[in-house]
Amino acid sequence: MTKDSEEPYFIIIDENSDFEIWATNGTGTLEDPYIIEGHTIHIPQDYPSYISGIIQISDVTKHFIIQNNRISANIHDINAHIYIYRVNSSFIIRNNTLSGWSRISPADSIHLRYCYIEGKGLICNNTFNDSNLHFYQVKHIDIFNNTFFSETEYSVWHGSNYAWQSSHIIFSGNNFVNTAILTQDVSNLTVQSNIFNHTLHEFHSSISSHYSTNTRYVNNTFINTGLSMGDSDYLSAHIEGNIVNGKPLGVFINQTNMIIDNSTQYGQIKVLSCSHSMISGQMIDNTSISLSIMYCLNTTIFNCSFSNFRTGVYVGSSNATEIIENEFISPIYQDYAIDADYANGLYLKRNIFGEFYTTLLLWYCTDVIEEDNIYL
Repeated sequence: MTKDSEEPYFIIIDENSDFEIWATNGTGTLEDPYIIEGHTIHIPQDYPSYISGIIQISDVTKHFIIQNNRISANIHDINAHIYIYRVNSSFIIRNNTLSGWSRISPADSIHLRYCYIEGKGLICNNTFNDSNLHFYQVKHIDIFNNTFFSETEYSVWHGSNYAWQSSHIIFSGNNFVNTAILTQDVSNLTVQSNIFNHTLHEFHSSISSHYSTNTRYVNNTFINTGLSMGDSDYLSAHIEGNIVNGKPLGVFINQTNMIIDNSTQYGQIKVLSCSHSMISGQMIDNTSISLSIMYCLNTTIFNCSFSNFRTGVYVGSSNATEIIENEFISPIYQDYAIDADYANGLYLKRNIFGEFYTTLLLWYCTDVIEEDNIYL
């Protein structure tokens, strides 16, 4: 099939000579890469196919560009629109429109596996509709100036961009609407100057990292969402200049006798390995986890208001935490007012709780005292 065909077709490049079939220009050198462009491919719902990608490139050494294509798929038997496997040469994927297969569960638009790129892989100026990125064991990728949009039934998590066991990845200048970045076992990740906007009021975290080291989160904007990281991830992360719902994201690590009052309002607060802290007068709304207390000693949370969240206050592996005279209201998504695990000495007094799926979710907590709380 050719790019002028109305029938579905697939572009399979398994060796360097296959570029001669599909490339419109180029010789495959770094200065003159092969160019694959101008294809409009739609794979319908009932089309029989079991294949890794509509454009599939594997085991090649030539450099290439994939640009100006429109690809959509409505079946579940294709792993990705663009599937790149065991490629170490530099490539660029730009100016493509990639659409997912349904409003229920989006596709992987670009799936990279075992790509230890010697130069740089660039993914830029693409539009992703109900679709995402998926990286596994990938190095040296820049993702910039793309638009990721999803309105699927399970939107944020199912429309997320995943990176596993990868390193030296940069997300910059992208616009994420109802989508997220999830990382695990990733090192040297930079997420900078992106906009994360959740319009479905699910209040998931837009960035969620686990077992990831040497990460940078700088100058990002979060709207109706927030940041979530594994406890140890914070220790090697550089977090600066991020905004949540028009307010700064507050991250406080290894501080003593800290006071956070109403003189500075935060959009989301993370407190890690601090002792003798007072947090008061905060009004935090429309985010995933409003306030997180992790590995802390003697923390007081007083006279704060938390509304519209997945979790109002999370307390993890902390001792002597007082939560007094706060208000927890979340009429849009009713999840947990307070989520605590491995907390010793948890004192809850004169708080006001709205209606939640689970008001208090306590795991392996000891010496929990409740006094004069109001449950609406």
